[in-house]
Amino acid sequence: MEKSILIKDEVRCCFILKLTNYVFLRIIHFLIPLIFIFSTISFLQAQSVITDKLDYASRETAFITAINFQGGETIQFQVIHIDGKPNAGNGHEPWFVIDGGANDLDAINGIIKTFWFVDHDDSFGSTFTLTAKGLTSGLVATYEFMDDNLVSTTITSNYNGATKILNKFKKKMQELIEEAEKKKKAKKK
Repeated sequence: MEKSILIKDEVRCCFILKLTNYVFLRIIHFLIPLIFIFSTISFLQAQSVITDKLDYASRETAFITAINFQGGETIQFQVIHIDGKPNAGNGHEPWFVIDGGANDLDAINGIIKTFWFVDHDDSFGSTFTLTAKGLTSGLVATYEFMDDNLVSTTITSNYNGATKILNKFKKKMQELIEEAEKKKKAKKK
């Protein structure tokens, strides 16, 4: 009789362990996709800043788009050298754009469109960091670009591959901007 009770207890323990493992695995299988979805959503809604090109010639204008900042917020933009050159030339002082204000090239929507003139005085052959900082939210986004026209034929061929990737990225960013604009318009209605 004692042996049969022990066997029944062992069976119950095994059943409980299997059930516990099954439930645990089901919970994990449910949570992993949720974690992925929420991390992707937060990435898509993170603030970003980008220029219309990766590489500029001196005296060109870089068109800048910053997204997912607060609507109506003042954004501080600044372009500085990250290649060891001093920021002694023109255009390295911060400038401020209010979302939807006179210097913003679109409406109040958390998307700020502005520009920066690539001055020839110290830009040639330089690499820059563009920083966009929301003065109310404290949100910060950065982006690197360059003014580098000394590219050999071999590098140009490799660079064209990078340009294709960058163009795909820009297209995706434009789609995200358009989607964000549609969502903000839908919220207003």
